[in-house]
Amino acid sequence: MTNWTNSEIEVERALRAGVRGGLAEWATLGLAAQGQVPARHHRVMIRELEAVASGECDRLMLLLPPGSAKSTYASLLFPAWFLARHPGAHVIGASHTAGLAAGLRGLGAEVRVSAPADDGTEALLARAGATLAPAFMPVREFLAQVTNGPAMDFKTR
Repeated sequence: MTNWTNSEIEVERALRAGVRGGLAEWATLGLAAQGQVPARHHRVMIRELEAVASGECDRLMLLLPPGSAKSTYASLLFPAWFLARHPGAHVIGASHTAGLAAGLRGLGAEVRVSAPADDGTEALLARAGATLAPAFMPVREFLAQVTNGPAMDFKTR
């Protein structure tokens, strides 16, 4: 057990309060280990993602060039921050490539792949530990399977 000084405790409390407050603080803390901070276009993404989390915006498309950190903010930082604030909520992420899905699986996310089934695909997915959702499965049906209940629109409570 670590013995904390009163000033260390106050610094830790302030840090935790800030992280709980906004996605910008969460992202700044999450990126600090890599020596990164949110740039101006990242702050725009953060503002829009916070609007999604508050229910002010009910859908969002991030259309930025490759390398703009869309996946970092929308697929890694935002879901973690959102779920910390809404522990009973569910987040579904989608990717057109297997690389991001495999990276998220490595972080503990449940991954399902919707693709035309063939023996090679099924064997590859089995090795990766991912399940195969039927191709073109209706979204509401998929949500019901993932959440073990009826699908709901994405809104905060």
